[in-house]
Amino acid sequence: MIRLKLSITLPPMSFTIRGRTIKVDGDELVLEGFTEEEANAIKTSIEDNFWEYDVSKRTAGRATWDEAFMKAVEAIHGPRFAREFSSQVEQGKICFAADDDTVLILFKDSSLAGRFIGRGGARIRLLEEALGVRIKVVSNEGRGAGEHEELRRKLHDLLNSLVS
Repeated sequence: MIRLKLSITLPPMSFTIRGRTIKVDGDELVLEGFTEEEANAIKTSIEDNFWEYDVSKRTAGRATWDEAFMKAVEAIHGPRFAREFSSQVEQGKICFAADDDTVLILFKDSSLAGRFIGRGGARIRLLEEALGVRIKVVSNEGRGAGEHEELRRKLHDLLNSLVS
């Protein structure tokens, strides 16, 4: 049995694939019947493919944003939109996560996401140019009870493709 710590947090689920067991619970990954090398490859694949799900859960309701980002939003979208955007962030309806070169923005309401992106992605490109980062927008609308099942299906498909 191999226990690994994930850099992301996922809901508890368990899979048996080709007689080998994979359990995920929060940030813990437990694998039975795998070599250390296989276990590390599975861990990396899970982290690479499910980071958006984790970000949406971890940052929900406690989003923060960089002052330069908000100034750029106001310059490109105008003060009225910037106030609405800021209000939605404070209410936990828009969540952020960022690393050195990418900003992930999770919208719980897709109507504001469309206005943020702009026609043909024009406004998002202006923001990316102004800030020098890649911006990825995700809409969380409609996720709920079925979200966990969808995550389970996607994780099972990924694990099935990795376990030979």
